[in-house]
Amino acid sequence: MFATGELAIDANKITFSARHEPRYKNVDDELEFELLLDRRTGIDRFFMESALIKRFSWSWIALRSPELDDEILLCVGGTGLAVARMKEQTEELYRALLEAKSE
Repeated sequence: MFATGELAIDANKITFSARHEPRYKNVDDELEFELLLDRRTGIDRFFMESALIKRFSWSWIALRSPELDDEILLCVGGTGLAVARMKEQTEELYRALLEAKSE
């Protein structure tokens, strides 16, 4: 399942709300979750390697918690060839989640 939407960090809590994006197909427009970032929450990197083009390989953020049905992979998305910026923003999100968890 894939979704596009908005992720908000408030102290040690995150919320995600999907939004409809007509240019993307096969995405879940209704996915929503709220998660307390506590000691039971795992925040790790998940490296996804492109089989075709190494430029499109980077680390996603893996979230695990008893509050979730399954592991969730997060990545800051975009379109076009702005891969370097997407990687940088995903790394910024990773650091922000770790900081929120430590609060």
